Amino acid sequence: MAQNKQKKVDKKSNNISGRNIYLDRQGQTVYYDPISKCGYIIDKKVEGKFFVYKNRFVLILMIMILFSEYFPSWKEVVITGIAIYLLAEILFRFKFLRSLRQTTKFNREKRQTMLKSIIESKDIKKAILRIILYLAFAILVILNAITMKADIAILLVSILLSIMAMYCVIVNVIACIKMK
Repeated sequence: MAQNKQKKVDKKSNNISGRNIYLDRQGQTVYYDPISKCGYIIDKKVEGKFFVYKNRFVLILMIMILFSEYFPSWKEVVITGIAIYLLAEILFRFKFLRSLRQTTKFNREKRQTMLKSIIESKDIKKAILRIILYLAFAILVILNAITMKADIAILLVSILLSIMAMYCVIVNVIACIKMK
């Protein structure tokens, strides 16, 4: 039974999509780093870690909102957020990327966009669920900032997160329309 589950996981479409994500000729996921001008092959076993690193900016913005409850000044929150971002960037570039197989002769053939991967999944129920959840997040993150009477910096971070969530709502709505 465990073997059947493993086969189902392997047959699933690619889970990683977004900026600088491509599929090579063998169907492997490749992250193209524009700074080093190198491609890095993302194996199935490191997809989870890569997903966290890929979304590090959004995660740090969320952490900043959480820290705003405990830090007395928005300046401390911003400084802490910048420090966490620098640490995450260093870990991503100097530890995580170096642990991946590199491909220097990388030909960017098939770009994996979020819209394309949602459409290829053909799972309209998940897309609708994502629409609802991203919409709820977009509203709640702004309401949270208003109810906690956040400083302008935290309010701006909340607005930025809300805009990002609304972008995801729009992409999922477009995917639902194209799936029908």
